[in-house]
Amino acid sequence: MSKKPESKNAQAKSKGLDVQKMTMLALLVAAALMIYAIESMLPTLVPIPGIKLGLANVVTLITLKRYGARDAFLVLLARILLSSFFFGQLLSLLYSFCGGLLCMLVTWLVNSFISPAFSALCRTTRRSSLSPSSSRKWQASLATCRSS
Repeated sequence: MSKKPESKNAQAKSKGLDVQKMTMLALLVAAALMIYAIESMLPTLVPIPGIKLGLANVVTLITLKRYGARDAFLVLLARILLSSFFFGQLLSLLYSFCGGLLCMLVTWLVNSFISPAFSALCRTTRRSSLSPSSSRKWQASLATCRSS
């Protein structure tokens, strides 16, 4: 028996190149660039070079949560390189890379070590809040608050 040759899509998926994933990551980079562009137009809060809000890091955090650390790092790197290329500030490349990498690392650590405890807590809280007796207690306490 001879094997049929795999399709190009199957070969790409076996190599880890999913077109839908790559498209979504490119859209995330574009969103991060738009946020960075808007943020660069805002006046700085503190007159120290390199200090910004870092709103574009939100996209990196979303990517970290949805796709993992490797893809979040790629989105971060693409955003930083493209933003320094488009906006022409070479010094901001260093500041943005250090700030973005630190933000991603801290979030990854918190997500790895603290998130399982919080997600277990949320699951037990969600289950208990859906029970009929707790729902009645919640409605009674809400009615008491409204009447006073």
